[in-house]
Amino acid sequence: MGSTNLAWKKGTISCSWMKRLFSVLMAAVMILLNGIPASLSIHEAVALAAPVDIPALTLTMLSPTHAAAGSAAFTLTATGTGFVAESKIRWDGVDLPTTYLSDTQLTAVVSPAELGKSGVRQVTVANPAPGGVSNSLGFAVDPWKLYFASILQGCANPTFASGYSPDRQPNMHQILADQAWANCIVGAPGVVVAVLDTGVDLDHSALAPNLLPGASCLSLSLNQCTTDIAPDDPNGHGTHVAGIVAATLDGGWVVGVAPRVKILPVQVLDADGNGTSLSAAKGILWAASRARVLNLSFSGPRSNDTLNAAVAQVVAQDNTLIVAAAGNFFIGGNPVQYPAAYPGVVAVAAVDSGNNHASFSNTGNYIDLAAPGVGIFSTYNSGYYTMSGTSQATPHVSGVAALIWSLWPQYTAAQVTSVLESTARDLGSPGWDSTFGWGLVNAAAATSAPLLKAGSSEVSASSSQDNLPPAQEDRQAQIAAGRVLVKFKPALMAASEAQALTSMGVSGIEGEIPEIGVQSLKVAPGQEWAVVDRLRQHPDVEYAEPDYILTAQ
Repeated sequence: MGSTNLAWKKGTISCSWMKRLFSVLMAAVMILLNGIPASLSIHEAVALAAPVDIPALTLTMLSPTHAAAGSAAFTLTATGTGFVAESKIRWDGVDLPTTYLSDTQLTAVVSPAELGKSGVRQVTVANPAPGGVSNSLGFAVDPWKLYFASILQGCANPTFASGYSPDRQPNMHQILADQAWANCIVGAPGVVVAVLDTGVDLDHSALAPNLLPGASCLSLSLNQCTTDIAPDDPNGHGTHVAGIVAATLDGGWVVGVAPRVKILPVQVLDADGNGTSLSAAKGILWAASRARVLNLSFSGPRSNDTLNAAVAQVVAQDNTLIVAAAGNFFIGGNPVQYPAAYPGVVAVAAVDSGNNHASFSNTGNYIDLAAPGVGIFSTYNSGYYTMSGTSQATPHVSGVAALIWSLWPQYTAAQVTSVLESTARDLGSPGWDSTFGWGLVNAAAATSAPLLKAGSSEVSASSSQDNLPPAQEDRQAQIAAGRVLVKFKPALMAASEAQALTSMGVSGIEGEIPEIGVQSLKVAPGQEWAVVDRLRQHPDVEYAEPDYILTAQ
């Protein structure tokens, strides 16, 4: 776990933060986008001298937090030639209720429900007469709607994040998060980042507005994480990490990288900051269906089949990005850390305020990106603390990934990784290197990157992870006492085989992770390796291993 230094606690200073006041928009605003190339986002629109056929227009919706509460729907207007009564304006391939005004003009209304979604939308005009063209698409915007703020009013206001101070949080300027905020890119509430950690202070004023009901994954008797146990943080580490991701804009002492996204607290580490491959695997599988980004600010020096299986299942689905701490053991021999070193996981190293290698941060073939990790000020239980570690570097990358997904929700996890890596500020040796990976994560560049086409990838989704040597079994590694993990082959165990387990020293089954078919077995403390060796000889056992300890970084 990173070092800790108390900075401020709640209640010591009373400040009243003024919320940003938006000006009232003019009663009706029409933006005519004459001749916009289909690859251009709406906030990048330019007018060309001559009309150009635009059968499809790509537009980027900004975060719905820019819309006033209760805002009405807005109207799309298409102008061109050769429209007929059957012509339709389509929104993401679905026909909108379209009003035919003339052979040169159509209108359609986009519902408030669609306004609650950020990201890229395709607007097309279908069924014009043969030879007809759509020369422009305009937007009549409700006067109270602050949706296309980057077009209508700029939003280049350094006080947009009311809790942000460059002196308290130089790390946010270091990754140019403040430039993203100035462009009104603060994240969409529909994007969820799961913080798999010691839990989160559920009552912290800078976090509570962004918190979703989470779960605890520490129970040995339950096969999955449970929402019946509140994931309140008894340690502070998870709260610190959560604040770096998404501390709110509107008050408090800090602002997160993506202050309008939601945080899903998932408790996989205990009050001492320790967890196991069992609790981590359960948390990863539970959170993957509920979040777009999984922040794993923990690690261990031993690869194991259980944790690898959980990670591999999520990576294969390509809908959720796993971001993990590279480890704080550079001085202690620099051992490869897991889950950061698994293929498809974005492994994050730490740099100091001068973008130099943090003395504790691991290096190696598995490093993908770097982020600030020294002297990071963030939320903590009952207040605010300064901490250091790759645990603190990791949520910077998770936050930027959430901003990317807020703008382009159709991206795959591999595409988000490509944007992160291709827009990073190169540090160290040119290109990828084992200290900084592709470089320092860059929020401003990542959120202004060109739209990726489906299936495209600008850089490899990993560095040299596939070239890592196989992990060697270390029987001196820390393991959970009285427990081993086993996966049986697809055929169910016969009763006789269950009896055989008893003869191997297994006293019972604690639980199971059904998604990957792994069971947790009770054994006598001190006999874990002996039981593992016996299980590995059984013909129906696919693998057996101890439950390795993972620690907060």
